[in-house]
Amino acid sequence: GGFIVAGYTKSFGAGNLDVYLIKTDANGDTLWTKTYGGDSTDIANSVQQTSDGGYILVGYSESFLSVPRTLYLVKTDSLGNLLWARGCTYLGWDEGKSVIVDSVGNYLIGGSSGVWAGPNVDVFLLKTDNLGNKISSYAFGGVFGDFGNSLYYTSDNMFLMAGTTYSFDNFSRYHLIKANALGNGGGCYQYIANSLCQEVTLPTSVGSGAIVSSTASIVNDTMTSYSQLPPGIQNLCDTTAIDEFSNSEQKIIIYPNPTTGLITVTGLPEEPARIAIYNVLGELMYDQELNLPTGQAGGSNVPSVDLSALPGGLYLLHLQYGQITLKKKVVKR
Repeated sequence: GGFIVAGYTKSFGAGNLDVYLIKTDANGDTLWTKTYGGDSTDIANSVQQTSDGGYILVGYSESFLSVPRTLYLVKTDSLGNLLWARGCTYLGWDEGKSVIVDSVGNYLIGGSSGVWAGPNVDVFLLKTDNLGNKISSYAFGGVFGDFGNSLYYTSDNMFLMAGTTYSFDNFSRYHLIKANALGNGGGCYQYIANSLCQEVTLPTSVGSGAIVSSTASIVNDTMTSYSQLPPGIQNLCDTTAIDEFSNSEQKIIIYPNPTTGLITVTGLPEEPARIAIYNVLGELMYDQELNLPTGQAGGSNVPSVDLSALPGGLYLLHLQYGQITLKKKVVKR
């Protein structure tokens, strides 16, 4: 019986903010507390009890690995003693928001990953075994920010990921992704995320006293809501293969996306245009000028952009014409 609560504290631990785990009895009276972390910021967003009676915590850490923020996994025994901790990173700004233990004891973690906090963020689903070794990882996203907040294990052994998207219109909307046991959502704005998980060494200490300057989430966490959903439900998978850029003067279509190599752009005006492709580190990987013959604006007689020489992964496409620059995430398979 009792409750387990995970969050963070600035009152105890190794320094700055540390993961804070609290075990109480059925009346909410504290039985024990533990902290985990390094000398920077370490936060837990979700906790679940595991089949061995211990606990798995997920959040983020800025104390370990050579990236700004890493998804942070901490495994403890039933008394909160540290068994192992892992940092998992994909794009370098990674956060776990929810964790679920499946029927065979593996962990599915949902959250977000980006090159930095801001618009270039995608939903991130990571599957590990019970030792924190990666089994699979996928990311889901559109043009702008897409955030994963809460996971739910369904009766048909699938997973629902709830969160917020800014990619599909001028509003923030709730979005819902259904994935199989590996975290594979079937290709809807999805690409394979080549993430890395590695063990980190951290101190663990016993906290004391009252909870001060800390936040916490109960085991059965719920979706964090950022905005109210406008009336109606949209199926975001209806336009998986074609992406449209639009402004007050022009509608431009790029397809297919994801691509195995060739990308076609239609709808350009009768003026020089340039396409530049950057990787997630901001390095220029491709640069080509597109010159449309007079009278062919808006048509399909546009040279294809060949990305077949690039390795698979996520890229940012910049399409510039006149004084306008349009940006789009492109997935190369």
